Amino acid sequence: MPNLRVKALTGMAALAAGAVAITLTACTPQTSTPTASAPDSLSVAWPNDATTLDPAWSATDQNNEVSMNVYQTLVGYEYTDGEDGSKVAQGLGITPGLAESWTVSGSTVTFDLRDNVKFYPSGNPLTSADVKFSLERNLGATGGPELNSSGIYSADQIEIVNTSTVALHYTDAQGQPVPASPASIAALRFATYGIIDSSAALGHATPTDPDGGDWLAKNVAGTGPYFIESRTPGQNLTLKSVPDVWSGPPAFSMVRINVVNDANVASLLKGNTVNIGLYGLTPKDVNSLRNTGFRAVHAQTQNYLELQLASDTGPLADPLVRQAIAHALPYDKIVEQVYFGDAQRSLSFVSPHASGYAPAWEKYGDAQKAQQLMDKAGNPKVSISLQYSNESGTYESAALLIKDALGKIGINVTLESQTTSTVLSSILARGSGQAATPAADMILFNISVYLEDPKAPTNLWADSKGVLNFPHFTDPQVDELQKTWAAQAPGAERDQAYRTIQEIAADDASFLPIATIGRSIVSVPGITGITFQPEIGVRYSTLIPSK
Repeated sequence: MPNLRVKALTGMAALAAGAVAITLTACTPQTSTPTASAPDSLSVAWPNDATTLDPAWSATDQNNEVSMNVYQTLVGYEYTDGEDGSKVAQGLGITPGLAESWTVSGSTVTFDLRDNVKFYPSGNPLTSADVKFSLERNLGATGGPELNSSGIYSADQIEIVNTSTVALHYTDAQGQPVPASPASIAALRFATYGIIDSSAALGHATPTDPDGGDWLAKNVAGTGPYFIESRTPGQNLTLKSVPDVWSGPPAFSMVRINVVNDANVASLLKGNTVNIGLYGLTPKDVNSLRNTGFRAVHAQTQNYLELQLASDTGPLADPLVRQAIAHALPYDKIVEQVYFGDAQRSLSFVSPHASGYAPAWEKYGDAQKAQQLMDKAGNPKVSISLQYSNESGTYESAALLIKDALGKIGINVTLESQTTSTVLSSILARGSGQAATPAADMILFNISVYLEDPKAPTNLWADSKGVLNFPHFTDPQVDELQKTWAAQAPGAERDQAYRTIQEIAADDASFLPIATIGRSIVSVPGITGITFQPEIGVRYSTLIPSK
């Protein structure tokens, strides 16, 4: 597995739309149905199984959902009241987590750990050694690039002060101290930074696996609020509440998760087989369920539908062709016909709420200019492939509209539906440098930007070494600006640097934002306490059943 990135990751969310129906198959859940007769349990449907239980390699939505329920982080999200009693995490606000408090002094943040936290099932107490062990593992795993862009590059910047105190010392890429910024601390909220029982993990280490990663991929060593009572890979997983967890017992003591593949989640909800749904629901499904008495909550989280173009090979190596595609994309049709208006056009890979945001892609969307650019390119005969996830009808609906729009300017598109893990692997293989030849010419995917700061998406897509840089976009000015400003606090000069980065990336047109789509969660009536955080997944410990 390559050194991935941080938590602005490619979650292939399934908030979707509906030109193509998803049909119910024989892959229906086999566990019992929690209804009013079982008020303390939940039943959930996943379209795909988790690929690992190790939070350090939490690279899919299902992986994140496991991590955020069985592991805990140093700090947590600050939620604001959302629709229908839900809570929505926005901005860089942080709250105490496993760290009861922290102090900031220049380039150093010192965290004081809670003294009543134990790992389950070992019973080992939480110590600063566990924090150092966990964050060190992230330097070589999913969270490495984000820690780097936050100002943590090496293990010696993670200091054990004493058993219950750990300090992080932030620097720039050259090792010079930089002030600890709110964005740097906020990054530690992400599920990939879940704190692991180091004693339990190291107890399963081997000479070829010195940190116990093979064991962590199949076992949990967290601080709650749930543990995995049972699991059959590819079929089901059962979460059960941890006895005497420090943060208090969740209202739902058991969560049964079933891997349903291409089953229709809306039908499972209506048939009382599932009583809360996130994945595999189209906006049409959400509206239908809401109208038939289900509780449907939508939040405008920073979830984006994006298109990446392999810009270093084939016909898409011509910037005129890429810019023509950027103009020809049916942005409004996708918003209205795929998301039924429950979305809006996206104009950057940076959150519009972030300091330094620039709507750099707003110049695209003129079909007449698209044809003019193809004329200028010599009207080449272009046949390209478009890969997308089969997790939801959303992607195919959008892909069909894209195929039709590009056909009008002489670009023939072949659609390739793949599993979410295949699409993710296609992106990571190119971004990590492990694959020179792209698996497809274009990839359509959904990304959740976890940090409302421009350094995170720049690090992933615009940096020449970005692990999600499928296009192989490279620009020396962008690399230098990111290197200079990533670890700096927001300010006028930093903001201008990131606006410049967005303008350069938009001109290149190898990364094309399409829509901000948000996220919807549907439940049976009576379930409240739904939270929305940047990572896609349900935090079951916050849910409250009807009495």
